[in-house]
Amino acid sequence: MPWSSTAAWSSTVGILIAGFYLGGVGPRLGLAGARQLLVPALVLGWTWRLWVFIATVVSALLPFYKTHFFGPSRANLPVRLLGSLAGTVVEGFIAGLIVWGIASWIASATREATD
Repeated sequence: MPWSSTAAWSSTVGILIAGFYLGGVGPRLGLAGARQLLVPALVLGWTWRLWVFIATVVSALLPFYKTHFFGPSRANLPVRLLGSLAGTVVEGFIAGLIVWGIASWIASATREATD
């Protein structure tokens, strides 16, 4: 597998691990409920997708930098980059919701029992 694809897979695993970490550490930092975990989870999701957008922009502008995120065709470059930015926003939101679900689940599963 090419190293660029391997990096994409490892970042996907990393964002899922971040959901587990947020769910475990969040309540200890004062993020008690699922609502309080939503914003940090969305920030993680958008940050995860931001690096893909940055790699896309660099690949589009620098001919010597190639990624699997952006094809070599130079037709309609601004439109393609705007589409990539829109995809980043939507996919980051979805990833954030997945992280939020994982974090909420872990936070409730590790909540201390009250007698």
